[in-house]
Amino acid sequence: MTADATTESPGRLLIGCGMHDITGPAAERGMMGYASPFQQTAGIHMRLFSRVFVIEAESTGDRLAFVSAELCLISQAVKLAVVSRLRQFVGDRFTNANVMISATHTHSGPGGYSHHTLYNLSALGFDRQNFEAIVSGVTESILRADANRQPGRIKIAAGELGGVTKNRSLEAYLR
Repeated sequence: MTADATTESPGRLLIGCGMHDITGPAAERGMMGYASPFQQTAGIHMRLFSRVFVIEAESTGDRLAFVSAELCLISQAVKLAVVSRLRQFVGDRFTNANVMISATHTHSGPGGYSHHTLYNLSALGFDRQNFEAIVSGVTESILRADANRQPGRIKIAAGELGGVTKNRSLEAYLR
């Protein structure tokens, strides 16, 4: 595909978007991803959000929820809890097969939201309050996106965008 080539979705789609806060506890919690129990939160600089697109093929009713959560990673515990919670509200409309939860990979949020010990070590264990803030926020953002679906199109463009970012600065990485 060349830089100016675009592809458009076939068929008619219903697309909804939604977001909700997933910030969790504000202070004195272990942060996720730095692997240091001394890296503790000390207030809120910026809130963390879950942003969602729900896409439905109008001809079949098949739906996909794509979630982008401002977290370090998505734990299996979060995914299973979100799908279980969604089932309470909308039955089998959303399942493990059509809910995709992705993380932006920020290290600027509290940890302790996995059911795997290794991921909770720096947060000094599982944090029920943070887990609940994430699960309820992601669930609500999916429900909001699903509720506001309307006709839309998806366009995909491919090309190269150079010189606009670096993955990590050496100075920040060394800290």
